[in-house]
Amino acid sequence: MKLSSSNEYKQIKEELNLAKLALNKKNRELSVLSLQMMSFQTKMEELMDEFQKKDANNKFIKRLSKQYKKDIGFKANAWINFRSYFENVHPEFIENLTIQYPDLSQNEIKLLAFLKMNMNNKQIAEILNVTVGAISQSKRRLKKKLGLLPEDNLFSFIVAIQ
Repeated sequence: MKLSSSNEYKQIKEELNLAKLALNKKNRELSVLSLQMMSFQTKMEELMDEFQKKDANNKFIKRLSKQYKKDIGFKANAWINFRSYFENVHPEFIENLTIQYPDLSQNEIKLLAFLKMNMNNKQIAEILNVTVGAISQSKRRLKKKLGLLPEDNLFSFIVAIQ
């Protein structure tokens, strides 16, 4: 494609920059949404535990707890919703990842999705309700599973996957 003028080149470059800004904005929105969803799940679990500890004999609390435990789909729905938003921002990333690495677990795919969003260990740990050390260990195991060396940059690897 030959550009007829430097103005066309500048216009295309500006449009590309605007598209990058829009993608970054979507990425931030996705990060906030995922943090909110996972935080809500964690708070619900903590609240249910607290209710049960305070009054284990209360029939309402027992019924509420039973209903909550029956609704095992909530956590799965949170991931499905997150995945949907994520795929709007990063189309085909998860599909390409699972094609190239079919033995990845759901948790490893989640970790890679969070890393693709450029989230740090602390942010990921808060979302998944684990320690920062657990995230570091998961990343080390994931690098090994992906055939990367310990000194290889996992983020660079992820960026290369479209």
